[in-house]
Amino acid sequence: MTRYMTWENTLPSSAFGEGYWPKIRAGDNIESAFWLYNRTGEAWLLELAKKIHDGMARWDADVINWHNVNLAQGFVRAPSSGCSPGTRKTSNPPSATTRR
Repeated sequence: MTRYMTWENTLPSSAFGEGYWPKIRAGDNIESAFWLYNRTGEAWLLELAKKIHDGMARWDADVINWHNVNLAQGFVRAPSSGCSPGTRKTSNPPSATTRR
C-alpha cells in the first residue's frame, strides 16, 4: 500500500480529477491514504489526500450524481464530511509490532 501511495504521490494534482469515475469516486482513495497514515504516521500521506481531494468533483456545491455509491463517495469530500484532508483528527499510529 505504501508503494502504491508513493507512486500516486508522483502524479501531478491534475491526474486525480481526470475522467468521470476518478473525479466522483476519489473518496475511496482519500480514505486509503488516511488509513495508511493512521498506521504509519507519515505526514506526506495527508498531503497526498489533499492533492486527491482537490481534484474531486465539488460535492459541496451540488449533488454530482445520484447513484448511491457515488453519493456516498461525496460524503468523504469536505465540508460534507466535517473534516478536511490535512486536518483530519487521527489516533496515534500503532507501531509495526502492534499491527494485527
